[in-house]
Amino acid sequence: MGFKLVVLFVFSVFLLSSGDTLKIASVNASSLVSILMVAVFLFNGLLGRRFVLKSHPLQLPLALLFSWALISLLITGIVPSNAIPSEAYSYAWTTGLNHPDFRGLSFLLRLILVIFAIEFIVSNVGTKKKYFTVVNVTIMLYFIVCLLGFLQVVMLKVFNVGFGNITVISETEGYFRIGGYVGEPQTFGLILLSGFFPVYALIKTGSDKSWFSKRFLGIILFLAVVDLLFTFSVSMMIAMLVAFLIVRRQFYRKKSLLIPLISISILFFLFYTAINVMVVTKLVSELSSVNARTLTLIIGYSMFADNPLSGVGIGQSPLLAEQVSGTINQDFWVLSFDKSRVPVLNSYIEWLAETGAVGLLILAWIAYRLYKLAKGGGCSGDCTFVRMGYGGSILALAIAANSSSGNFYTGGFALSLAMYVAGMKIFKAD
Repeated sequence: MGFKLVVLFVFSVFLLSSGDTLKIASVNASSLVSILMVAVFLFNGLLGRRFVLKSHPLQLPLALLFSWALISLLITGIVPSNAIPSEAYSYAWTTGLNHPDFRGLSFLLRLILVIFAIEFIVSNVGTKKKYFTVVNVTIMLYFIVCLLGFLQVVMLKVFNVGFGNITVISETEGYFRIGGYVGEPQTFGLILLSGFFPVYALIKTGSDKSWFSKRFLGIILFLAVVDLLFTFSVSMMIAMLVAFLIVRRQFYRKKSLLIPLISISILFFLFYTAINVMVVTKLVSELSSVNARTLTLIIGYSMFADNPLSGVGIGQSPLLAEQVSGTINQDFWVLSFDKSRVPVLNSYIEWLAETGAVGLLILAWIAYRLYKLAKGGGCSGDCTFVRMGYGGSILALAIAANSSSGNFYTGGFALSLAMYVAGMKIFKAD
């Protein structure tokens, strides 16, 4: 039952949406599967009178991460300056679990579900056969997602028929952004990012447990790159490119980067007009001007500056954003805090604002433990696949976290972390 739930969790990771389309009561599918994992763990523990999870290098820092999130939320509850302003209770979006009385607790629940999913996967994926079953199911689902995105592009470009989520940028120039079945193009890009490196690593290492030929895996990568280009998500493109170059350099130091750079140059030439208009111009504008994104970063940093130790409490930052922004000159931009949720559009600054310096240090400790786990000898073959595939995925998702909020609560992040740790436990000792 435990391993079947792990496979079900893989399915749930791809059932991600930027709205409530693929959610139940605003709860993501991966969180619902995590709740089932908790239920099965408790049931089996009661039957066997033992509650045991396999130990691993991230167990202590993850437990400390949750503990500090809980403590910091309790601390902020007694700090007068962090009191939720009365107007937040009448915001259009503060209903259900987003209500000021429940939002902090709901985010604590999201965090513990992500952590438990990691624990459950590591404990139930303990053999090479099980490990590569999860890998192959992931790649099969990733192919379906990439094919759907590619069909969106072809149908609209060739037959002028649109389906799924497509955002038209310019009717006259024919520019559009695809969002797959997810909705928001950047969120769709996050899914494309999370599955790219396991496919790439399987091509390079050629594991005998793969269900797919290298040619078919190459087709999947081609579809993924085309899809990512047509999301026109600058942050996701940069995250994939930087992570790819780092991974390529790490594992192929003696080989030239000439081939990947030539491939990138060809893609840039083929899509020059679109990339120049929708990517380069957008990137320059984001970096050289004060806009909605940079204003949320200023708000997040201001929250941290006022509460450097404990932050304002997990999940609380959007509730306090309007109050904090009152001290910032907003002549250049107006945000509608009452009409829609305005998060800090950088997961690191968001975490810093909500859990303070201590929370960020624990996050840095987790990153250090992941780095140390990959160091040392005894790592070849399938172990190299783990480092390249899921290590690359974690790196790409970590870079992408600089451009959006809540990345650490996603099922894709949990799956990548869990598969990295489980893989190193299984294969590094081989």
